[in-house]
Amino acid sequence: MVGICSFVSGIGLALADDIYIVMPGVPFWTALAFIVSGSLSVAFTKKPKLSLGKVTLAFNIISALAAGTAMIFFCLDIAVFRMFYFSQCDSISEEKKDPLCLEVLGKLIVLNYSIKVLLMLFCLLELCIAVSLSVFGCKTVCHNNFSYQPVILQQISIPGRESMAVPLITATSEAESC
Repeated sequence: MVGICSFVSGIGLALADDIYIVMPGVPFWTALAFIVSGSLSVAFTKKPKLSLGKVTLAFNIISALAAGTAMIFFCLDIAVFRMFYFSQCDSISEEKKDPLCLEVLGKLIVLNYSIKVLLMLFCLLELCIAVSLSVFGCKTVCHNNFSYQPVILQQISIPGRESMAVPLITATSEAESC
């Protein structure tokens, strides 16, 4: 979901003609990394296999690196390139600045930086998610024994009440971690 929101926000930045973030494709390759790592994580929880766990761990690490790199790009863009936008209204000299140009450009800049801050928050959220999934994935994948032990839950039925179905939960055996 974070990847889809990042992609849509990246389209908004591309329409605003933001050359410093869109040219390297930051919103798009981070969104792709977020979508792939999220899809692999969901697939791994549905069908846990050792090979899928290793691929999921690798893509979560890639996603965390992409999120960190994107946050650096966004911080640099907000800090360094903010004065570039106001120079677009400097037509001939300081005396002939168009007030309408400054007003419209000011609103565009607010919208542009709002999208960048939103994307930066998405990257921070994805960074936290990817790092935590990488930690748990490493603990799962790096066990010497990747076998499943069923955990059986005993259900006590109370007369007069309907029994509730309890799903079977599987867990990996405890072994040495990475």
